[in-house]
Amino acid sequence: MSELRALMREDDDTASTGSEDPDAEDRATVTTVTIGDLDIVTQEATHAFGASGADQSGNVVWGAARVLAERIGGESFAGATVVELGCGCAVPAVVAKKRGAARVVATDASQAVLRRAAQTASLNDVDVETRLFDWDDLDGLRREADVVLCADCVYSEGAAPLLQKSILHIAKPGASVYVCCKSGRRGVAAFWGLMADAMEEVETKEAGDHVLKVYRSKGRGQLLDELAAKRGELADCRACMAGLKDDLRTMAVTMESDMQ
Repeated sequence: MSELRALMREDDDTASTGSEDPDAEDRATVTTVTIGDLDIVTQEATHAFGASGADQSGNVVWGAARVLAERIGGESFAGATVVELGCGCAVPAVVAKKRGAARVVATDASQAVLRRAAQTASLNDVDVETRLFDWDDLDGLRREADVVLCADCVYSEGAAPLLQKSILHIAKPGASVYVCCKSGRRGVAAFWGLMADAMEEVETKEAGDHVLKVYRSKGRGQLLDELAAKRGELADCRACMAGLKDDLRTMAVTMESDMQ
């Protein structure tokens, strides 16, 4: 956690130049994020790490969340189940709901962050579920998401495999996965590599110092084909084992004969 906070401080897009009231940086302010024809109202901290030193990083609308929200703002999610990982203020989740999603789940490992996400949903008069979700435990939401959203969730090499496993856990076959990361952060390159191994990359977009990628998870047909191929490999392996056992029996008989 200390490493995460240090990295976030280095990349704090909200850093203020100073305030006459030192406690002002710890207060939440109502802000409006304009995404196309949508005005999303939220409450965010005026500084990711305020004057008191309290961690407010989950209570800031980071640049990656804005880029992600703008990308999905032109989509229709009619009837879809959308899950946002590491939701923060949950602006992308609210945009997905306003674009027709039947169910939206905003997840995070912090109850405080989830309270802020619930506030954002309430301020915009939309129904967004909030749920604790630990990438280490992967409890629930297994293959429930038609769409997965994730913005600015990689800050270390260790986070990369955890996030990838979480995405694979919640994504349905054929799901769309939208991920936006800030370029150059530790672990981001490793994360892109892991995703390339697991899913088909269908889009890449650069927006300033952010990169947004869209992936498609393997469909049922592809998964069934892979399963059939694995079964074929297993059958071949069993045949090889049977042949090896026959060879061993023959060798044993030959050795026994030679010893007589």
